[in-house]
Amino acid sequence: MEPTVESKPVRIYCVQLGHESGDASAPWPPVIRIRADVMCRVSRSRLEFKREGQVVGYVNGAIKAWWIEEQA
Repeated sequence: MEPTVESKPVRIYCVQLGHESGDASAPWPPVIRIRADVMCRVSRSRLEFKREGQVVGYVNGAIKAWWIEEQA
C-alpha cells in the first residue's frame, strides 16, 4: 500500500485596497491577489505576504477588506 501524501492547498490572499482619495462614495477600490502561505502585519500600515519563508508581496497603507481563497 502506498503512503498517503497530503499536499498543502494553494492559498491566495485577496486584498481590497482602500480609497486613495478617502472618498467612501467612490467606486469599489481594486482587489489584488497574492499567492502566499501567511500574511504578517509588520506595522499599522504594512502587511507582508510570505511563501516558504520568503517575502513575496506587501501592501502599504489602508485596506478595506481581505479574505483567503484556497485551491486544492
